Amino acid sequence: MAFFEKFGETFSSAVEDISETIAGAGKDMGQKAKDFSEIAKVAKDIRIKENRVQKMYAQLGTKYYDMHKNDAENEYEEIASITSALEEIEQLKKDLKELKGTKICPACGAEIGKDDAFCKVCGEKTVSEEVTEIVSADEVEVVDSEVSEEAFEE
Repeated sequence: MAFFEKFGETFSSAVEDISETIAGAGKDMGQKAKDFSEIAKVAKDIRIKENRVQKMYAQLGTKYYDMHKNDAENEYEEIASITSALEEIEQLKKDLKELKGTKICPACGAEIGKDDAFCKVCGEKTVSEEVTEIVSADEVEVVDSEVSEEAFEE
């Protein structure tokens, strides 16, 4: 019996040790998961703030460009490059509209068919009307085809 008692104590002790090890590992894993979650949150916050700063840089650059694009002498050569690129972009947009057979509504800016008389978005008239005036016979002045020499001499 002493053998079984000794075996039971050893087995109980081993199970207890394994339980403590598993519990400790579980606590460690839980802490590591919490740490990882916190690291991911802080890294995400950093990326969000960096993106916000990049957008502010772009807005500041746009404001500076708008303020100085017409200066006689520009401090930065990028201003001329930006102006040139913007002009090229506008031309490419016009070319694209031509290829697609579209135009822009002058009232709302929507892209519409090249031959559309009215905007499908806002209803604004997009082509000029050719006005044909009807004149009654009473309003027609008959002009003599013979012109006097006096009219040329004046």
